[in-house]
Amino acid sequence: MEPSVITYPLPQTRLYSIAGIMDTFIGSLEEVKQANFGGYFSQGEDQTIKGQLIDPHGSATIEGTLTSDKLEFVKKYENGPSVEADIQYHYQKSANGIWIGTYDFKLGEKKATGNSTCQVTLVILEQTTEETQS
Repeated sequence: MEPSVITYPLPQTRLYSIAGIMDTFIGSLEEVKQANFGGYFSQGEDQTIKGQLIDPHGSATIEGTLTSDKLEFVKKYENGPSVEADIQYHYQKSANGIWIGTYDFKLGEKKATGNSTCQVTLVILEQTTEETQS
């Protein structure tokens, strides 16, 4: 007798990769250069996202929302770099699929705003699991 295979879906999850470039501040809020970042996030059945990014300042967690034309999230560094505040990112999807946006945070009494551009790629749409029963 052949073993039977049972396939069942896991909860609907989408896994995305994200890579981009951002303005970054060195020392003071007046000195700016560009830095690369990359990471991933997952999206459940609603529009909320959770994931991780890494950039020259270190590893960070992100939480926010993704719709067809808007990506917004809060980035929190895990090991406290010079930026101790939560950083708010706001992107709009352009006609060519690139996400263009800004981010902002407070450093003491000063508020800093920078530019950021990224590419978001859907890696996995749905997961299934198979079991073999004898």
